Amino acid sequence: ITLHLKKRRGMATITISRQFGSHGDTVAQLLAAQLGYRYFDKNLMVGLAVNLGMKAEEVIDASEEQPRARSLIERLFANFAPPMSEPAVWAAAAEAQVQDRMQVENVNNLILAAHQQGNVVIIGRGGQCLLHGMGDVVCVRLQAPLELRIRRHQERAGLTAEVARQQVLLRDQASADYVRHYFLENIDNPLLYDLILNTGKLTPARAVELIVQAAAKLTAGQ
Repeated sequence: ITLHLKKRRGMATITISRQFGSHGDTVAQLLAAQLGYRYFDKNLMVGLAVNLGMKAEEVIDASEEQPRARSLIERLFANFAPPMSEPAVWAAAAEAQVQDRMQVENVNNLILAAHQQGNVVIIGRGGQCLLHGMGDVVCVRLQAPLELRIRRHQERAGLTAEVARQQVLLRDQASADYVRHYFLENIDNPLLYDLILNTGKLTPARAVELIVQAAAKLTAGQ
């Protein structure tokens, strides 16, 4: 896909990478509202897709939160030896893997299109890898202590402590798998980020304040 959207001077992009339970979605939505930025969600993706000549039904959100980031062959054969005598199984797995990558590539193109327009907050989806190093992009990582994140999820979802722990760890692993598999990066690499915040010590509102201040300084003159 060739991008034809012209970016206006001074319009920044902010990517938010977050550990599950670190208030990432709340911070991203508050940030977009405070700055008057667009929020990169399915509705925005569909609008961008139409501008790029894609069909709305082609927009499948390859969100990093879902435990789908490992290649299909890994998932299919994780617990048993692959049936070498069944080439149809391998063919189906390979086809599904290609579809996975096409979905991610489509999302990447939409992220690039959103960045070209500017004034957007992009949460997850490997945005910090795809846009890393661009002068008008501020990459933020939100994290918090594991036990606190588990307790937050337990209270919010009404779960037992053990189930909450399992779900938090699963979502963290899914995000890490997505970034490793599709971008060959370690999601915890601090060099991917311009700002790392501990929301165990910060309210979402205070985190937004710090991001706004950092964005103003880091993108000055862009």
